[in-house]
Amino acid sequence: MECTVKELLGGGLRPNDPRRFLIEAMVGAMNADGHADPRELEQMQKIVADHPLFQGLGTAAARTLVDLSTDAIKFAGSAIGRTPAIAKGLPARLHRLAAFGMASEIAVADEQVVEGELSFLEALRVALRISPLEAEALLQAAHAGQVTAYLDDRYLRVKGMISVAS
Repeated sequence: MECTVKELLGGGLRPNDPRRFLIEAMVGAMNADGHADPRELEQMQKIVADHPLFQGLGTAAARTLVDLSTDAIKFAGSAIGRTPAIAKGLPARLHRLAAFGMASEIAVADEQVVEGELSFLEALRVALRISPLEAEALLQAAHAGQVTAYLDDRYLRVKGMISVAS
């Protein structure tokens, strides 16, 4: 049986849930240019409601995570200032790729990626230890609306590298 990203990360809210930091990366991207465009907010709501990584997360829990994320960014003084904490809260490489991909989806939602968003994405990329080539691939996937497919591909590639013990 093939396991997907959804099965790895989905389900109800747990303590130290990495999805909090996925949401924080999206909130950071939304606020990075100093203006939260309604299309960015709509895209974030769509991701949280429909994305397999958030399956099983109720509306109240999602709202709590958005509020926690917003408060954490305000307390840090900026979205860029929060990137090390976002990275620290994401335990696996797949979590980190998902965070960058989702933040990219938010940045491209208003059809223009401005300097503040690019600066945030670069700071996030560095904090998450994602290579420039992989970051570019994720940004292209975001433009094409294919971040979920990209993450599933990455997961299956890593899983395929692990030998099965008999």
